[in-house]
Amino acid sequence: MTALAASDARITCELTDGTGVDGTVAATGPDWLALGDGPARGALIVPVEAVVAIGARHEDVLLSARGASPSRLRERMTLGFVLRDLARRRVPVTVSLRGGRELAGTIDRAASDHLDLALHDRGAPRRRDLVSGHRLVPFAAISSIRLEATVDLV
Repeated sequence: MTALAASDARITCELTDGTGVDGTVAATGPDWLALGDGPARGALIVPVEAVVAIGARHEDVLLSARGASPSRLRERMTLGFVLRDLARRRVPVTVSLRGGRELAGTIDRAASDHLDLALHDRGAPRRRDLVSGHRLVPFAAISSIRLEATVDLV
């Protein structure tokens, strides 16, 4: 994956919820990848365990076979690490669950195996009077996390 992030290769990820998402690999970590799908939308964070298959051009598959050396920092940037950063910055997200449901809100906290999500309407800020509920979501239940704003992940 790290080699694909270093190129502009477009890939298709088939996810455990039955959906497919297209984009370029914008960033990777040991247990996640982020796809960029153009300047009009934010990145899509995908846990590696939610990926069923990756489609790529043959040249890009060969590129990924050679591999690339991730930085020492990137090796430590687990999904929990990235989600804690998003929580700190109060980035609104839409979490797609493996069963097909979506939860919109802001990540309040992220641990090593789950996140705490304050539910609110897409596009609304995370304010106490706009929060309609809270969910604890295990990472294993997540197919993807759409960032509702353009944010640098690394």
